[in-house]
Amino acid sequence: MKTILLQQKKSFTILLILFSILSVFSCRKDQSNDSGNSGNDIPDFVTKVTSSISGFVTNENNAPVEGAQVSAGGINASTDKYGYFRISNAQVVKAAATVTVTRAGYFKSTKTYIADDNRSVFFRIKLLPKNIAGNIDAGSGGNVTVTGGMNIALPSNAVVTATGGTAYTGPVTVSASWINPVAADLDQVMPGDLRGINAAGNFKKLTSFGMVAVELTGSGGQLLQIAPGKTATLTFPIPSSIASTAPTSIPLWSFDESKGLWKEEGTATKTGNTYVGTVSHFSFWYCDVPNSYVQLDLTLHNADGTAIPYAVVKVTDLGSTNGSSNGYTDSSGYVRGAVPANAQLKIEVFGNYNCNTALYSQNISTANANISLGIIVINSSTTATVTGNLVDCNNNAVTNGNVIVQEGSQYTRYPVTANGAFSFTKMLCSGTSNVLLMAEDLNNTAQGLPVAQTISAGANNAGTLQACGVSVAEFLTWSLDGAQTSVITRPTDSLIQGSAGAGANAFLVMGTSAITFNMFLQMQVDATGIGVGSTQALQYIALTDLASQAVTVLNNPVVHITEYGPIGGFVAGNYNVSLFDIPTSTTHTLTCSFRVRRNF
Repeated sequence: MKTILLQQKKSFTILLILFSILSVFSCRKDQSNDSGNSGNDIPDFVTKVTSSISGFVTNENNAPVEGAQVSAGGINASTDKYGYFRISNAQVVKAAATVTVTRAGYFKSTKTYIADDNRSVFFRIKLLPKNIAGNIDAGSGGNVTVTGGMNIALPSNAVVTATGGTAYTGPVTVSASWINPVAADLDQVMPGDLRGINAAGNFKKLTSFGMVAVELTGSGGQLLQIAPGKTATLTFPIPSSIASTAPTSIPLWSFDESKGLWKEEGTATKTGNTYVGTVSHFSFWYCDVPNSYVQLDLTLHNADGTAIPYAVVKVTDLGSTNGSSNGYTDSSGYVRGAVPANAQLKIEVFGNYNCNTALYSQNISTANANISLGIIVINSSTTATVTGNLVDCNNNAVTNGNVIVQEGSQYTRYPVTANGAFSFTKMLCSGTSNVLLMAEDLNNTAQGLPVAQTISAGANNAGTLQACGVSVAEFLTWSLDGAQTSVITRPTDSLIQGSAGAGANAFLVMGTSAITFNMFLQMQVDATGIGVGSTQALQYIALTDLASQAVTVLNNPVVHITEYGPIGGFVAGNYNVSLFDIPTSTTHTLTCSFRVRRNF
């Protein structure tokens, strides 16, 4: 007999409270009729429009994050093995639409954009890990230093539970990530879109001098906050490249997740090469200089008039040492976003974040009104058009699928037409680019093996790609006491293989309904000697079908492994076990089968 304590609510919360960040540009079709931003505009959070959102989510090592939960306008989705997600026809706030990404072990990522009715936006989002900076005793207080030089100090007896506000005594775990304000990937990792609401309630464009994400947890994993009437001290390092322009006093801003915007709350003072300020609660905090902004839009085409999607557009404020921001063109080559008013700007276009040389550059001046650069034609010697066809295992045209392009560590996805054809245009970093092409058949949940392709400027024929050989079906099904079977599938629901903890030779399989979040199962499987046909010890189970907090799994339960591929492949299995519900003294029978993609 094996006894397992289940904290179902905690487990469910861990999965749901999973990871924040958006480039300043969003995509739309027509030039804005707005007159710009005078610095006194009152935000409109009432007007909504229909918007579709897609993108890729990566971790701190630029690897795809599978199984992240994505939400926009009340619609939920999850990322696939490439980190890709798509949400269609969401009702979002026009002035400040948001898309949020959550994943266990990461801070929540919130992207904000200016939305247009019936238009789409595209993002590349890099999650911030919840690195443990250190531990502080709640009674005596103390401080921790975060990688990069950020310092967080708590006074004595200054911590309460986030829910209920009960005074907390004991060890406080401080998880934090400092965000370098001059980092090349700032737009991917920071929350929001560099816009905030100042103390007077007006929209502002922000120039960053430092940012941090902080979370406090107690010995039982419960979320903690600063007690009423108490404050914590934050010390932000100022990078040397922007120290000369750092003001002696700067507003502090906290991130308002409900609005997707920064909110002015207090000030920080420059002390040597740092900013020091006090805060009354923890979330994301930001040292920022506010300015007025206008909206800028442009469209990228190649020489024959074809749109160039998913290119990086960088805008640099020539009057600032740290005034750069990036955005992506949408599928029609269009991009729009907030830029400083009354400024001298440099517009640069890159094929992707890995390109070091701009393939287009232009200096412009802004005043107090929105500006449109119209269609910008990129030199044909730096663009490539790739065409081909997708077929299934029977060599029939794939009518619902994609060709996935891997270039280095970055993925892009292009849909096929109704007859299985695909065509896309991309910018090249140099004369040629070596990529991998993968065919995906959504109707038959199948994909093909990667095909190497060297593309160069001009026309490139990739031929026929077959989406066959690898089933991409993922599922988690179970039945309790022979009742109706619960089913979680990908990509509709969240379904992932997770880590069982540092040093543990085991893995987790976790699944939850992406629609209602009220159906959940988690299990841990011993991986010692695992392989096709092996039986593995089932170490614990947690599921929402049982209301109790403690369960005994009877008779040394095992999982029968029916598939075990390499990392990136799949692990599948099944089991039938007896559960003893300790509080109710009731025995239950649980039958389960699963197939998930291996992450490690």
